[in-house]
Amino acid sequence: MVLYENNDDIYDNPATEAVINFRWQKARNFFFLLFIRFLVYAACFVLVSWAYLNHSIIINERFLFALMVIFYYLATYQLITEALQLQYRGFKKYFGEIFNIFDMVSIMLSVSVMSMMLRNFNFSDGFGSVEEIDMRTTVGISFSIFLLWIELIFFLRPIPGIVNYIYYVIIIFKTIFPFFLFMLIVMIAFAHTMFVLLRNPVQIKTKDSTFSGTATNSLTNETLNVEFKSDFDPTSGDNPFTSFSQAIVATYFWLSGDMVQRDEFDNWVVDAFTLIASIVLVVVLQNMLIAFMSGVYENAETKGRQTLLRHQANHIADYEALHHIHFWGHERDPKYIYYFGHSKNFEDW
Repeated sequence: MVLYENNDDIYDNPATEAVINFRWQKARNFFFLLFIRFLVYAACFVLVSWAYLNHSIIINERFLFALMVIFYYLATYQLITEALQLQYRGFKKYFGEIFNIFDMVSIMLSVSVMSMMLRNFNFSDGFGSVEEIDMRTTVGISFSIFLLWIELIFFLRPIPGIVNYIYYVIIIFKTIFPFFLFMLIVMIAFAHTMFVLLRNPVQIKTKDSTFSGTATNSLTNETLNVEFKSDFDPTSGDNPFTSFSQAIVATYFWLSGDMVQRDEFDNWVVDAFTLIASIVLVVVLQNMLIAFMSGVYENAETKGRQTLLRHQANHIADYEALHHIHFWGHERDPKYIYYFGHSKNFEDW
């Protein structure tokens, strides 16, 4: 029922909550051990990558090799765990949760990056003989560490006080995602407009901004008149609208008031499009987004408890189906579960 029920209303039932709380006691200990394994896994990756980036010989090469062995062992363990969950839940159900996608991507990326670093490892000096660090490896390390931090946050989902904020973000993002798409289309429309207009602005004047002031020489006490003139080249990278991708990025930063075309170009068409964009994007859509998110937050707050129970129920189902090995006689389930609930929960139900 847990895996195939898409209606969260069943988790409003106090009896369902009582069963989940009872079952969660054993499953919680198992997932705590998974969390410890993940911390060791992440620590191994961080230490090895730190030694690689710093050409460090401070960490003993034997210890580095031991860290790599532990890393690959725990990576294999986690991949087997994810494979069992994929087989148990099915392809659609497994990849239907964003947490599982992050699990697979973070493991596979970190293993790939570790393998790239392993090619430069020597038993004599570790990474001390590395002369030049590959930029691709550096980028891979940065993305891997970022995903490992995301994984660490996701591991905190079973904690009632923290899980609410995680699901607030997820529920809010899912709800306002169509509005984000609409807002993105509007930004692309303005970006395309400015790209066509300012891609090669040979007939559009630029503002020759001049800054002047005075400076005093502290040695001779002489006052100097200083004048600076902007060196803006509209045909170079100074103009973000010379490429369509950069135009989209520049249009996005209009939301924060950074309008390059208004500060550098002197043309009424540019001013007109800037005025229209400031009204549509900044005044209307941005305030709509803020108002929309405040309303969604109230709805997400009511669903936070349901989502926590659903998440715990999924973990319990995975634990009892895949990971629970009985080394002694299986303890029978009790006939009754005594549950001390809050009267408010019963009234709401």
